[in-house]
Amino acid sequence: MAKKPDRTKVEGIVVASGENARDFPPGTEVVGHLRSGAHATFITVPVAAIVHKPKTLTWEAAGGLFLAGATALDTLDTLKIGADDTIVISAAAGGVGSIEAQLAKHRGATVLGTCGERNFDYLRQLGIKPVRYGEGIADRIRRAAGGPVTALIDNFGQDGSDLAEELGVPAGRYRSSADRRDTEVRLLQNDPASVAYGTELLARVTHLAEKRAFTLLISGLYALDDVASAYHDLEKLHSRGKVLLGTHLVNSRRIVKARDIYEAGR
Repeated sequence: MAKKPDRTKVEGIVVASGENARDFPPGTEVVGHLRSGAHATFITVPVAAIVHKPKTLTWEAAGGLFLAGATALDTLDTLKIGADDTIVISAAAGGVGSIEAQLAKHRGATVLGTCGERNFDYLRQLGIKPVRYGEGIADRIRRAAGGPVTALIDNFGQDGSDLAEELGVPAGRYRSSADRRDTEVRLLQNDPASVAYGTELLARVTHLAEKRAFTLLISGLYALDDVASAYHDLEKLHSRGKVLLGTHLVNSRRIVKARDIYEAGR
């Protein structure tokens, strides 16, 4: 398969397929997932780990779906988020948090997203109520919620359980950053059950993206030979949305570095 790579996320065009891949003949556009090694132009992917890429999705959007989207969907399913919920999501402008927030809103929930002030307008555009980080956050959440908070997702990793307790979030409706890591680790396992579960989630999140239930914001698109800068920026910056790598970029104007967007938005 000729592909536009990320380390675990695969999206590209099938160039050859085996007997068990009749639904994916050469020329089929697909999205998939691997445990590692996806930084390549051509790669072999098990048929159990791919789904069809909708024509309406750009390659860049398709490339950012798997781990962030699957993790977000698993989290919302685990918490059984629905229309009666008022949910707080920390780091709501990030790659996973922004998908969680939009999909929770798509399910009818009232969504509050904690973030820095530079991300307020971004969250408001998504229909999410922004709440500033820092001292006094519980009081700000109560004012913004206007009623009980029924669930909390911590993507930030700092005192999420204390905040959930202070807000009176019901037992079993708090999801920690450690829970998120456990989900991500499971999705990166190579046993058949984990691969099948990852593909099931990928198919669902791809369908939701096709329906425009959420929009994937790409805050950085780097050429493959600039991979070191991509990982540096991913580690150092609190970028909105996703940071992606691509091969065969059509022109240099499509190469947008997260650090430039970060500096412009400060």
